[in-house]
Amino acid sequence: MLLERTQRKYVIYLSIILYLILNRKIFGDLGSLSFYSISLLFMLIEGFYKPASRYIMPLILVSIIGIIVGMVKYSTYPVMKDLFYFLSPLFTLYAGVTIAKRVDMAVLIRALVIIGIVSAFQFLIVAITKTGFLIFTDPRLVRTTVRLFTNSSIILSFSIFLYMLNSNYNLISNKKTVISLFILNLIVIYITGSRSFWAVTAVFIIVYTLLNFRQHSKKIIIGLVSIVVIASFVLANNTDNSTINTLLGSFDEMKVGDYKTAADINNSFRGFEAFMAMKLYYSFDFFGQLFGGGFGTTVDIGNSSLVGVRHLPILHNGYPYILIKSGIWGMFCFLLWGSFILKTAYKNRNYGNNALKLLAFLSIGGIISCFVSNLFVTGIFNDGYNFTLLIIGAYLYYLHEHKLQNDEGINHNSKL
Repeated sequence: MLLERTQRKYVIYLSIILYLILNRKIFGDLGSLSFYSISLLFMLIEGFYKPASRYIMPLILVSIIGIIVGMVKYSTYPVMKDLFYFLSPLFTLYAGVTIAKRVDMAVLIRALVIIGIVSAFQFLIVAITKTGFLIFTDPRLVRTTVRLFTNSSIILSFSIFLYMLNSNYNLISNKKTVISLFILNLIVIYITGSRSFWAVTAVFIIVYTLLNFRQHSKKIIIGLVSIVVIASFVLANNTDNSTINTLLGSFDEMKVGDYKTAADINNSFRGFEAFMAMKLYYSFDFFGQLFGGGFGTTVDIGNSSLVGVRHLPILHNGYPYILIKSGIWGMFCFLLWGSFILKTAYKNRNYGNNALKLLAFLSIGGIISCFVSNLFVTGIFNDGYNFTLLIIGAYLYYLHEHKLQNDEGINHNSKL
C-alpha cells in the first residue's frame, strides 16, 4: 500500500515537472534550455551511461564537425544557436535515461498518459472557447487564426490507448474509460489542424498495424476500411472546406522548385525554401558538400521571405537543413543514429513484459515519426516532439537493465 502511494506521488510529481518544462506555451525556449541543462548536469554528476553511447555518439560527431567548421566562418552566437538545435535530440534522449534511472516503467507511462490527457483537454477547452464548434468542421481554418501549441504527448497517449485496447496491458482497468480517452485524444489530434500531427498519428497507426496484423487482422481491416469510407465521404461533400483544400495542396506546397511570382512562392514556400537551401548546398566545394557549411550557415531566400527574415537560420524541411550545416557526413550520422534506435526497438519488440513491449512500439513509431515529420517541421529538432525522444531514451535504459538482470539471473542459476 505504501509502495502504491509512493508511486502515485512519483507519477504526479513527474507529470507536473515534465508538463511545465516541456510545454513551450508556458516557458518558451527557456523551458527547453533548462531541460537540456538539467540533463547535461546529471550526465556530468553521475557519469555518462555507457550503454547509451551508440545512440548518442553519432549526434556528438555531427556537432564536433559543425562547430569546428562554423567557428572558422561565423561569429559565436549563430554557431552556438545551431549547436543548441543539433544537440537537442541528444539531451532529450539522455533525459529519458536519467528519468528511467529513478522511476519504473509504470510510473513513467502513467505520467505520460496524464500529460497527454491534460494537454488534450487543455487544447479542446481553449479551442472551443476561442472558436466555437467551427473547430470540428474546419480545424485548418481555425489553426490559421488561433495559435495553440501542441506536443507529441497527445499522440503518444493516443498510441498507448491503442495498444491497451488490443493487449493485456491494463494500465487503466476500466475498458470504457480507455475507449473514451482514446476517442478524446483522436478528436484533439484531428482538431489541431496540424498536418504533421496527422501524419505522425498515421505513422503510429501503420506501425501498430504492421506489428500486430496477424493477431488483430479483422479489427485492423474493419478500422482501415472505416477510415477510408469516412475520409472519402468527407472529401466528396466538403470541396470548399479549407482543411480539405489544404490537405490536397500539401504536396504542391512542399514541391521543390525555383518559384518566381509572389503567389507561387506563397503557395509553395516550403518547397521554395528547400530549393534555395539545396542551391546553396550545391554551390559548396567538395569539402563543403561532405561536411557542410558549418554551424551558423544561413539560407538566403532573397526578398521573397514571408517570415520577415531574408537569411533563414533554420528551415521547415530538416533534411536540407542538415545538409547545409553538416553535409553528407551529418546526414549519414543522423540516419545511423535513427537506424540504431529502430533496429534495437524492432529486434526487441516482443521482449520483456507488456510495459516494455509498449515502450518498444512507442520507440519504433517515435523514431520513424521523427524522421517523417522532419520533412515538414524539422521533427528531429522540434521541441514539440521532445516527449517522443524522452520515451525512446527511457526505453533504451529499461531494455538494457532488464536484459542485464536476466543475464545475471541466468549466470547465478547456472552456478547453482
